[in-house]
Amino acid sequence: MKPTQCATQRVIILGVDGVPHTQIKRLAQEGKLPNFKKLMNAGQFHPLKTEVPPITAMGWPTIYTGVNPGKHGLYDFGPVDKNALNVVRFHNPVDCQAEFLWEILERNGIKSGVVGVPMSSPFRNKPTFGEGDHLRGDWVHFDEWKNKDNFARVIHTHPAFNERIYSMMHNKFDQLEYALDTKMPAEGVQFLALTVYVIDPLQHFRWTKFPVVEKGFKLIDDRMGKIMKKLKPNDTLIVVSDHGMTRLEKMFYTNKWLEHRGYLVLKKKQEKKTMEKIGEKSFINVQTFEKLTMPIINMLITTNMIKHMPKSLARLYDYIRKKVLPSKKRDSVGWDKILPDVDWKKTKAYSVGCVGNIYLNIKEREKYGSVAKKEAHKLAEKIRQELIADAEKNEMKAEVHFREEIYSGNGLEHCPDIIPLIDGGSVLTTSGYPLADTWVRAVAAEEAQTATHDMFGIFGAYGKNVTGIPGEKVLSVRDITPTVLRLFGLTKEIKGMDGRVLDEFFTKLSTPGTPEAPGSVAVREEEKITDALAGIQF
Repeated sequence: MKPTQCATQRVIILGVDGVPHTQIKRLAQEGKLPNFKKLMNAGQFHPLKTEVPPITAMGWPTIYTGVNPGKHGLYDFGPVDKNALNVVRFHNPVDCQAEFLWEILERNGIKSGVVGVPMSSPFRNKPTFGEGDHLRGDWVHFDEWKNKDNFARVIHTHPAFNERIYSMMHNKFDQLEYALDTKMPAEGVQFLALTVYVIDPLQHFRWTKFPVVEKGFKLIDDRMGKIMKKLKPNDTLIVVSDHGMTRLEKMFYTNKWLEHRGYLVLKKKQEKKTMEKIGEKSFINVQTFEKLTMPIINMLITTNMIKHMPKSLARLYDYIRKKVLPSKKRDSVGWDKILPDVDWKKTKAYSVGCVGNIYLNIKEREKYGSVAKKEAHKLAEKIRQELIADAEKNEMKAEVHFREEIYSGNGLEHCPDIIPLIDGGSVLTTSGYPLADTWVRAVAAEEAQTATHDMFGIFGAYGKNVTGIPGEKVLSVRDITPTVLRLFGLTKEIKGMDGRVLDEFFTKLSTPGTPEAPGSVAVREEEKITDALAGIQF
């Protein structure tokens, strides 16, 4: 099928994982990011609001489907297995209940390239060209790409960490330039989605050493400027991030709080045994192991021998670090460590997953359900009010959402029941269980992870077809796919999506009566008129 209208020759989406609107705007206004400043002056630049909670696993799927997590079904990094009562695997595109943007475009005869977009692979419907998802470790390369990423994992404590991240960022931009100059013209590709993921961990582990992070932003700005110069007259460059980033102020241990309030109950006779297991010491721990092996890893990286290292050996190294050896400085443990000690007959709610979302232990839904379905809403409301009150006592502001308040769709039944967001994300909620008898603690500047996600990433647009209308408005991650589909004239494919078309930013689409979004007044009126005309006999 050919598109009915193609207002732009090519659309390139540059994804920059976790890049925050506040910091980019500030640095651009200070003259440190001239190309982002150019977006502000000659294109578009706005805060892009993500989903709640602000995590990569929800942000990118929403960006590339145009629907909320209740419709695409990806609400954490992995699904909760109701038998194991835990996350036992990583999400993959098969779990996504909505079509990805590149799948829609390919189905309509518009060739697409997808490079390093989180949650995108293994591809269920192959784009014209693509490379795997950086989060899954699903590395798929094309032999003709000269600058391949060196994917050996370097921990944040290693002295080469910063330079390693910068190198990987440069490699990604090298691939983007190669795609623009060679791959897209050769394959007749009109759409490219590429994500620079590693700027996210750089911020997580170097936020309190901000010049290191700023250097990463400047690298993006410089390489983006080169891409802007390569754009053809009808090309459109869109720059997006899946969430923002901010200083990690506090940790909120959801399961500990639920235990404090009596909603999660541990078997008393096993509590001491559990804590002894957690505090178990060993002759060699993770820190010692890394100290012994890092000289070898560093040698493999500097000599580029790492690329010949078997994946099985890399997996074994990670397994030993994460599963076998105890940590000397562990201050909390994962949900899996306390799972065997939960008294399910007395437990009414629990938290599982990466970000401290809450599940109610509802009968006939949960494996060991204890809460009657008719009592669930009353219980959820009680939990909400108590969480808000306890947060306020600790000088925090908690937004506590029920899933049906922020999500909708056929995948809603798999979503968590209660989704907390504290201080806009600067307080990290987690399902981990602390060794100390507290459910909230401050995060010191010298700790390993000093930044966490907040709600506002970036949206930028640049090209001959992009207006330079001044002003700033809050956009949604749900708006990206409908807008790109409209740029390619595929208005009918927008039906059922939750975002709106950002037609005010594009000169060739800013005409009266242009459909703005499914469910908008413009679309509803157009449908009424079409139905009315269909009934007229000429």
